[in-house]
Amino acid sequence: MSEPGFIEVNEITDILSFVKSIDWRDSWLYWLCAFHIGITTLSFLSRHMVNFQIVLFLGLQFINEIAANNWYRFSKQQYFDSNGLFISIIFSSPILLNCLFLLARFLHQSFDLMTKIKTAQITAQIKRQNEARRELNCHEKDD
Repeated sequence: MSEPGFIEVNEITDILSFVKSIDWRDSWLYWLCAFHIGITTLSFLSRHMVNFQIVLFLGLQFINEIAANNWYRFSKQQYFDSNGLFISIIFSSPILLNCLFLLARFLHQSFDLMTKIKTAQITAQIKRQNEARRELNCHEKDD
């Protein structure tokens, strides 16, 4: 038997009904929203610091595990059900979006680096070919 105003896990049919079942008056949820805003801002501001973003990504996974194991210390009710619905939607989705942003940034940086390397290789190859032609022309003039 559940408390009035709360929805049983088996009554949740979609994301909207799940979000409506959350007691948004629970103060730690405000801190969670502020945390996500802060992490998103930090992800954006540190977009040129690859090593920092790797540490940030790994740290977010660690925080996720700690919250699941210690929910009773900061929440009035157990949101971390065995199906992982709360973790997946409310906690992990913003983190996954941040990780997608980081991944896109890493791919963009890799593409830029590969483009610069390939341009340098082609430039060096053209330079070698031009030098070989000049040497060939010099040898032909000498003969």
